[in-house]
Amino acid sequence: MCIYCTTNNYRKVYKVHNGPIPVDQNGKRYHIHHIDGNRSNNHYTNLIALSIEEHYQLHFNQQDWNACIKLYAQMGKSRQETSELAQTLSKQYGWKPPSQKGKRYWTNGLSNTMAVESPGKDWWLGKTIFCDKLKYKEKLSILKTAEMTKEKRELLRQKSLSNGSCPPNQTGKKRWTNGVTNTMAFECPGADWRPGLTRKKALSIALRAVC
Repeated sequence: MCIYCTTNNYRKVYKVHNGPIPVDQNGKRYHIHHIDGNRSNNHYTNLIALSIEEHYQLHFNQQDWNACIKLYAQMGKSRQETSELAQTLSKQYGWKPPSQKGKRYWTNGLSNTMAVESPGKDWWLGKTIFCDKLKYKEKLSILKTAEMTKEKRELLRQKSLSNGSCPPNQTGKKRWTNGVTNTMAFECPGADWRPGLTRKKALSIALRAVC
């Protein structure tokens, strides 16, 4: 057993036990497919390297239409071609795209996902905004290569809140205006404030009057 066998990094598991991942004639790396269909079973005997075309055909034969749609788009097909495939699958096989109804955004400070219920104990409602793609990749690499404890996740969350990349929860806050500026707060900020929002044009006129 290698150091990656207990992680979700199945590509590393494949490399350690089966050698380098092959590359097709276009320079694209092969996909790593879970033979039994269980993405949590990352044992090296359950992993096989397939070109994207082979991967698509395998899922098509298994009638895994959701995977087919994703792989078809990854093959460089246009949105129109992907949409036409979805319509064909719908008419011939009765496939329906997975419903997003009832799903909400969840974040763990490192990544975002959509789900009806919380994906785990370290996730909370909301969406972490990553302004810097490099920082996002660094955070994602931490999540992939190390088992994050609750304390580490909370520390990252607090750092995200402090640098503004993870905005605080706005639930329950209302918009308030004093005719010159707008803000959001749970309660009225002062005597001159009222519920509502002053538009930009009205704000500029009010600011001119004050100046």
